[in-house]
Amino acid sequence: MPIRTRVVEREHIVDRAVSTKQVDINKISVLNTYNNDSVLSLISSTPQIADRVKEKEIFLDGSESATPENFAFDGEYVYLNAYIGSDTYRLYKINPFTLQVLTYKDFSKLKIYFYHNEYIYGFQYEESSAVYLVKIKPDNLSITSKILIYGESYNGIGYGTFDGTYIYGSLYTGSDWKIYKLNINTGEIEKTVASPSGSTMMGVTHDGTYLYYTYGYGNNCNLYKLKLSDLSLIQTVNIPLYTMFNSTSLAIRHLCFTGDAIFGATTESGGSTRVAVIKFDIDNLNNQDYVQLPDFGPNVADTTRQIIYDGEDLYILVCDDSEPIGACMRLTTNLTLKEIYWINNRYQDFKCGVYDGTNILIATPTSSVFNNKIAILKKTFLPYYVSTYHIITVTDDYSVSKDNCVILADASSGHIWISLPSPSEVKNKKFYIKKIDSSSNTVEIDISGGSTIDGSTSVTLSTQYERIEVISDGEQYWRLD
Repeated sequence: MPIRTRVVEREHIVDRAVSTKQVDINKISVLNTYNNDSVLSLISSTPQIADRVKEKEIFLDGSESATPENFAFDGEYVYLNAYIGSDTYRLYKINPFTLQVLTYKDFSKLKIYFYHNEYIYGFQYEESSAVYLVKIKPDNLSITSKILIYGESYNGIGYGTFDGTYIYGSLYTGSDWKIYKLNINTGEIEKTVASPSGSTMMGVTHDGTYLYYTYGYGNNCNLYKLKLSDLSLIQTVNIPLYTMFNSTSLAIRHLCFTGDAIFGATTESGGSTRVAVIKFDIDNLNNQDYVQLPDFGPNVADTTRQIIYDGEDLYILVCDDSEPIGACMRLTTNLTLKEIYWINNRYQDFKCGVYDGTNILIATPTSSVFNNKIAILKKTFLPYYVSTYHIITVTDDYSVSKDNCVILADASSGHIWISLPSPSEVKNKKFYIKKIDSSSNTVEIDISGGSTIDGSTSVTLSTQYERIEVISDGEQYWRLD
């Protein structure tokens, strides 16, 4: 197998990345890695192009002895829910671009889950068996509505996923488990059914029509598909995790829907089996593909904390549970590993994260590593194109795609026009074009839709073995040869 080397440089920055993009966060072979204080290198299977990965970190005021639980994002600000002890949860409002804490407030037994229509929603567990649906106003973090969840008796109730009107999750009645459908406008549980798994939900997601959840270990792990409207069971798919990974304690505890597939990530209780990411075809759940994630440095990625989808790539927050030490692994939806981010010699768990339209924000628990406070790590994963040095030879006019890399032009039979894609479509991408014939025919290179190469609208190769190497900055091409 050919060797692919990937180098990512890490730098601290003080510039501010600004984005107004509204994002719906619901919307590998094994590699070897090593890391030092300034360079993070990956070994995979063919040459790739390096890009800059920017990072910033901040320690949250008032976060001593706190454990982050969950993020919400309203399109402008992020909100972090953290447990600070004695049944108290602290809610922080944070500017994701400066990482400044704008305000925070303490609540008793309150867990937030999502932002919707100008409010943050969560559950507040006050009395022994009473749970309230809570709406919080983002500007001052005040509770504007608090409704006792009713319609079904329960001893415990857990959040699963939200479809824009209803929350879906599992509840325990004291004798059995049920799947529920909760209207956020009334606080009423409008529908329950007996849990097909006979237990709680592990990983949960939905596609707008169907609810999906996992439960079970080893070869007894199943994916359940239910209709959102009436919670009727449509399909049960067995996932033989023991057969696949030789572990009886492996489970799928996180699910994510990306539009045409569902992705699940495994976690092993008390073991050291590497996290596997499993892809389920939405049209045929039995059609599955998977990869196991690599170690990072001396650490084993055996526990999944979260899956984040940014509309293009997956970000898997993993942990070596025996330490714990965290990492963020970036994969394509074709299960190709792009990058691994972790902090050498500053070992800490990556507890939860959120995508803000530009960056991935990651929260770590308090520890001496980060001044005994919660740290928020901001990672700007720049556009990245895997280059396998795919070589093609052309003998006629050719339009270059972003998947191309090296184009050998043979103009023996006549003049050739080669058109590069718009720079905006291939930011940070390199192309190599070379004339390989000895004829007097030329190879002319221009750009689809205009733009320039070093200020010129086209470049001509006239002699044998003459070449050009260019890179896009998103607005134009620059020559590197």
